[in-house]
Amino acid sequence: MLPRFDRDLELDNSRIVFSEDDYHNLYSDPYSWANIVQLSLLTSFSVLFIGLSMQDPNLRRLIDLSRSKGFRNQHFAVFCDPTKHVPVSERSQQLRIRQMIELDLKSLGVTPWFIDDYEQVTDILKSIAVPYEAN
Repeated sequence: MLPRFDRDLELDNSRIVFSEDDYHNLYSDPYSWANIVQLSLLTSFSVLFIGLSMQDPNLRRLIDLSRSKGFRNQHFAVFCDPTKHVPVSERSQQLRIRQMIELDLKSLGVTPWFIDDYEQVTDILKSIAVPYEAN
């Protein structure tokens, strides 16, 4: 996640994370912009996660922290349905995987949305889009 800047401002190159060590160092600092911005978003808005496994321990920690502080914003995560596009012989195993994903995310207060394929993401975004008004 990169902060959003006005056109006149530039992102400080020293804060862009390129390595796993940089990533861990950034998230170990409770006052890093990444932690502060994400906590602010998690506590102020409903968040739609797309393209994430939701297994990152740092992200899970931030979601859990926001919930433990009493914030109950509903968050959503989009996944391709593991039961689709698999042979019938594998469907029951994939259904169990889907159920485990649902239970895991619900424990964090995140509702999973399962889609048949990622082309449906465009429709989801269009259906929930709010027009942006510049100040």
